[in-house]
Amino acid sequence: MNLQKLIAQRAANRAALKKLIETASAQKEGWTDEQRAERDSLKTRIADDTAAIDDLQAAAAEAAAEEAAAAAQEEADSKPVNRAIDPPNPETAGSKTPRIETKKEDPMFGFASLGDFICTAAKSAQSRIIDPRLIALNEMYTNEQNKAGGDTRLLKDGAFLIPRPQSTDILETAWKVGQITSLIPTTPITVGNSLHYLEADDKDLSAGKVASGVQVVWYDEGETLSETAFKLTEKTLNLKEVGCYILATDNMLEDAPAFETQARRLVDKSLAYELDKKALYGPGLGSPAGMCHANNKARILIAKESSQPKLCTENVDKMLAAFPEECMDSAVWVIQPKAKEVLPTLNNAAGTLNVYYQGPMAGADGKRLRPTLGGVPIIYHPAAKALGTEGDFALIAPSEYTMIKKGEMKVDMSIHVYFLNGKTVIRFRLRINGKPSWSSKLTLENGGHQLSPYVVLAGGR
Repeated sequence: MNLQKLIAQRAANRAALKKLIETASAQKEGWTDEQRAERDSLKTRIADDTAAIDDLQAAAAEAAAEEAAAAAQEEADSKPVNRAIDPPNPETAGSKTPRIETKKEDPMFGFASLGDFICTAAKSAQSRIIDPRLIALNEMYTNEQNKAGGDTRLLKDGAFLIPRPQSTDILETAWKVGQITSLIPTTPITVGNSLHYLEADDKDLSAGKVASGVQVVWYDEGETLSETAFKLTEKTLNLKEVGCYILATDNMLEDAPAFETQARRLVDKSLAYELDKKALYGPGLGSPAGMCHANNKARILIAKESSQPKLCTENVDKMLAAFPEECMDSAVWVIQPKAKEVLPTLNNAAGTLNVYYQGPMAGADGKRLRPTLGGVPIIYHPAAKALGTEGDFALIAPSEYTMIKKGEMKVDMSIHVYFLNGKTVIRFRLRINGKPSWSSKLTLENGGHQLSPYVVLAGGR
């Protein structure tokens, strides 16, 4: 099967899987055995299609690279050599391929800046004659992957890898810009494409025990050991790829410093916003799973009060009561910015003023402190849902979210789509994924009350 048919087949399978999940999720009785079997079959087919597509694209990229290298060599061989200017190099004597000079102490591989790198890569993609610095940079990453026993297939897909100082700087800046992502601990993946870990069954205290198979015994009270087995569940979090696209004109690429300034700012902000949005509201289908999404089984949804305004103190009380004290140090409210109109006059459902809200203040060092609600800091996030709908008010602990990432950021170019218009598509790529660390709510021993670090206020207000 050719590449286009495989891509179309994968898209059809993904659409079928999405429709199946929507149908099964809407059923009162939940998933049937047949639906689960169909879901697993579709996932397997999608994975097989993806592997076949990756192999075909890698083979095509290798063929294109070999063709470009041959063209560059042919051009180099056709040029006359002035021996007075270019004396023979004994290290390359007898070889048609010139030796690439790269200083080990130069982590930028001779590029003056990120803008210089991008412009060089774009010109190499347009001319199909690859700059030796780009080849040396990719070879360095490939050698590192070989030594670490990692997956080098991703380095053979025709992309140019960004010099490490700039790649690291983009990622660090995006993480700092992200209001949510900056609070989430991140685990780097060095080998393989997944995080494998064991999860204990420790979210049900109703029987008076923290975890099945773990028992604390007071001998003088005559307690005996139960025979319940210790239960651990193997979990896997697979990496996903995210791309950030920029459409640049030839004129833009001619001015490397100006292009870098704008590209860096927009890539940083765009990545930070998208990662924040997915960590909050992602469905977990091909992208990170969000803490506030309905697919999160550990999420607690707080019902609205009867005839209440957009927000009342009873909402705040119940959301705080559903939040575990052990997670309070990292707790934050994620709130729709328009709620700034509501919070300063926060009342209870009966209309009596009950001030929970504290506006922004200056700290001891003169820096602005975040406003608080019930003593918990507020993040007014532009990705929060519309005021009055589910997801506009959420109480979360970003520390209870697992995020993984692997390798360096890559950039590749395509001039074919917009060739006649003199434009180049530049794509920044990153491998990352995330999901809530809790897979279920915590049920307390007395009264059956449930707690979660992901508490969301219901809509319809």
